[in-house]
Amino acid sequence: MLAETVFTDDKQRKVRVFREDNLLLFVARDILSSLDFSQKAINNIGKSFSSVPEEWKRYRIIPTNSGRQTALLVSEAGMFYFLFRSNKPKALGFSKWVAHQVTHYTGADTSNGD
Repeated sequence: MLAETVFTDDKQRKVRVFREDNLLLFVARDILSSLDFSQKAINNIGKSFSSVPEEWKRYRIIPTNSGRQTALLVSEAGMFYFLFRSNKPKALGFSKWVAHQVTHYTGADTSNGD
């Protein structure tokens, strides 16, 4: 069972985070949206996250505004791996926000999910 929490940053961008077996899983689509990736990149999310090791990615059925859908979720390690490789100017600020607000708030296990 996935437990969902929604976090909103100071720009009112929402990031959905699920907890599964004490592991945080971030909705990959929300990460791309928060970093202002193009709609094309968001629609081709598998390619956007192709550099993230498979063990840090999960596909899960989650609730959305359009009903329950399969979504790509990434572990905390996978999210930071993606962010540190990103050339998007907002990536560093987003990383800091997640590190200080999201993981601190949840008190989650910060392991890589192996």
